Amino acid sequence: MKLSKFLKKVLVTSAFVAAFSIFGIAGLPNQAKADTLPAQLYYSQRVLDSRGGTSHLEGYIAIQNLAFEKNVTVHYTYDGGKTWYDAPASYLKTDSNDNSEVWKFQTMSVYYLQPITYCIKYEVNGQTYWDNNNGKNYTDGAFGKSYVYAHSIFTQTFNGNNYISFYTATRNIAGSNSRVVKVRYTEDNWNTYKDVDTAYQVGSISTADTTEWATNVTVSSSSKQVKFAVLYEVDGVDYWDNNFGANYTANF
Repeated sequence: MKLSKFLKKVLVTSAFVAAFSIFGIAGLPNQAKADTLPAQLYYSQRVLDSRGGTSHLEGYIAIQNLAFEKNVTVHYTYDGGKTWYDAPASYLKTDSNDNSEVWKFQTMSVYYLQPITYCIKYEVNGQTYWDNNNGKNYTDGAFGKSYVYAHSIFTQTFNGNNYISFYTATRNIAGSNSRVVKVRYTEDNWNTYKDVDTAYQVGSISTADTTEWATNVTVSSSSKQVKFAVLYEVDGVDYWDNNFGANYTANF
């Protein structure tokens, strides 16, 4: 079994709000208008450590590039606020959808079920900006500006056939009556593509705020690379996760 490079180390919960078209990348107006904070969480996720029994938090932050010199830090606690720690975030890439910088952070490992509460600190040009979830802080796996992310993908070749398993997390939106999650994938670099519906799944990351979805697809035995993005349709509004404009890739 092989995993895509980006998701190789994600064992349980491992995206981003973006827009995608088969002809290129285009930002969604409803997302762009929300991008007003100098620092804003995309999403975070609990990730099991390889030794088991412990886990850490990984997350991604949207940063407005206000100056070259800057510091991005995640301020977190796992004992209810008695002790606080700082985890420095690091620049990952530029989001081609809106040109914001994508920064990644990771906390230290704790007992798997131990809750982690955190907020984001952005220091630039002598100013300090916070994203503390409107004073509530964030806990464990949380959504910020994102509405959907692909947390895991697994590939397998069996009896001459290639299979891909997709697992997706979505934000539960209060009052929504219609929700559909689809995986859009291509085996020929977007000359053609297919959409496949995913199904609700009671998974390890399903909570009152988050729903997990899953689907499996069989691709051509001659396919060496499959690219994909995830679409979340809620009451006629589309939210995309296309890996910050680069799409995801699964190799066989």
